[in-house]
Amino acid sequence: MTNPDSLRLFTNTMPIWSQENLSFFIERLLAKIDKNNRMSELMQERYLRILENYLTVCYQRRVQEELTAIPIIKKVFSTIIKLSSSIHFILYKIVAIYLQDLLLGHKDEALEIKNNMKNYGFQNLVKNWPK
Repeated sequence: MTNPDSLRLFTNTMPIWSQENLSFFIERLLAKIDKNNRMSELMQERYLRILENYLTVCYQRRVQEELTAIPIIKKVFSTIIKLSSSIHFILYKIVAIYLQDLLLGHKDEALEIKNNMKNYGFQNLVKNWPK
């Protein structure tokens, strides 16, 4: 999956995929990311957006309550942290930590992150974050 239009279509249609099929494609994407040692920043950013969208869909579906979902969710978090090592991608790391807190049921910590982001002037960014 490297075609920008295909990636955008995949991202936009995530909510209508079954969790089983969605997880299958995310696992394939994670494998592709792991194999690619020379990825452009543009592709990294595309993948980061996809992975964060996947986590949001998982949270909205309460997938974290299913034991089979936990390994892939953990892999997505570790991949986001790995891909977002550049300062250019710091916001992706912050969003991932926020989503991780939500998925783990740490609502107070998630709210603190969201409030801090508002205090830093990112009100428009956080207004669409899941609650």
